[in-house]
Amino acid sequence: MFSNLLLGTLQRFQMDEKKIATVEKVQAEKQKEVEKRLREEEEQEREKLARERAALLEKRREKARLIKMLQRKRAIIQYAQQKQEHYRKLQNFIQTKAKPPIFYLPAKHTLRTLELLKTTVKKIDELIEHRQLQMEEDLGSSETKQAEEVESDNEEHPEFAKVRSSVTVTGSATANADDEKPVIVANEMGEGIAEVSSMQPSDLDGHENGEEPKELECDDEEEETGKDTSRSDSELDS
Repeated sequence: MFSNLLLGTLQRFQMDEKKIATVEKVQAEKQKEVEKRLREEEEQEREKLARERAALLEKRREKARLIKMLQRKRAIIQYAQQKQEHYRKLQNFIQTKAKPPIFYLPAKHTLRTLELLKTTVKKIDELIEHRQLQMEEDLGSSETKQAEEVESDNEEHPEFAKVRSSVTVTGSATANADDEKPVIVANEMGEGIAEVSSMQPSDLDGHENGEEPKELECDDEEEETGKDTSRSDSELDS
């Protein structure tokens, strides 16, 4: 009887050990699953943060490109407007045929000076039209260059391509305003005009004979081609 009791006790211990082993195994598997899920969630969180960071950097880069493009466009337009305004002021004066040409205004108009004034107005209109076309061309090349810069940035930073679909690219580009050469149409406009305002048509004979006047000088190439050939905006405003 004692042996049967002992045997039954041993069997119960064995069964309890099997149950405990089974429970521990199940708990270990669940623990592994939990740890695996946590690692996956952590990895997903890191990837999400990386995407958000890349998107933020791309937005900043795009904003900087947009500001740069707008600044360049503004500079191009402002420069063209200044040039056109300067040309319009010159339409009130007569341009000589001498090289370098000067702009003058006789004390009293004659039929000949009126005809010369009309000729000058026509030439200046051509310069204004040329400046307008040049401005449009510069703006177009600015957008093209900006697009090339965007493509170049994407090649250097491939991770930004992943978030490109979520970022609106507002076109762009670049015009190098420094490469454009302003025109020296006149020198010291205020003083020069005051000095030559009382000139008569007969005073220009020396100029037409090839003498080089010193007031209100104009670039030869601008006279012949209507293109800008000067070097600085400060000379433009003089």
